[in-house]
Amino acid sequence: MKYITVLGSTGSIGTQTLEIASELPDKFKVVALSAGRNIDLLTEQAIKHKPEVIAIEDENLLEELKNNINNLEIGNLH
Repeated sequence: MKYITVLGSTGSIGTQTLEIASELPDKFKVVALSAGRNIDLLTEQAIKHKPEVIAIEDENLLEELKNNINNLEIGNLH
């Protein structure tokens, strides 16, 4: 099992990486996600992968992101 962090998870390379991780759950566990501003997609990714850490570049969106995933009990939001 490889534990991975996906920086830029909402971008094209990030979404492709998460697709591969989803297809091979016995090989990859997503432990952290980061994104710039796309909190809708980041929220979907957090629901699906349940990482321990989620980070967003734009601090102004942090409260909205927290509200989106408040009940998921997912690690630390930064």
